Amino acid sequence: MNPNRTLALFRLVLFVTTTCTEIRSPWAIDSVCTASLHELVAASIADTLRVPADHAVQLLCGPIYHSAQFVTSMAPLLTGARLVMQHRFDAAEVLALVDRHRVTNAHLVPAQMVRLLRLDDPVREHFDGGSLRAVFHGAAPCPESVKRSMLDWWGPIVW
Repeated sequence: MNPNRTLALFRLVLFVTTTCTEIRSPWAIDSVCTASLHELVAASIADTLRVPADHAVQLLCGPIYHSAQFVTSMAPLLTGARLVMQHRFDAAEVLALVDRHRVTNAHLVPAQMVRLLRLDDPVREHFDGGSLRAVFHGAAPCPESVKRSMLDWWGPIVW
């Protein structure tokens, strides 16, 4: 875990379990009283999502009113990441957006992964995806064949 994000998580616990007037220990950092709660929570979530500390770019390719899309987009955004938003899911456009914007992180649902896997070979072969660091999936059970196919294509960044 990144030491800065570990410290942020520690600050969150300290903030939630005590009040600023009670923090008198010499190791307590003054900013704990001024840091916003949402920034501290976002920092801890971003670390879990493997969001890079520098130059992070999160792709939002699903409806933001779904909790997973919201959390996996807002946590990186609140920690300074750029957010690339797709108005409506289009598998070929996802690949183009990843390459064009050097996307580092994304969240997909299994149905989106299936649609990506069904793209024509020339479209899939044109995709670089070298900027991707972590792609999480959720919202529904993922068939083993889909997960294996995504791992074969994108490598061990699919969680």
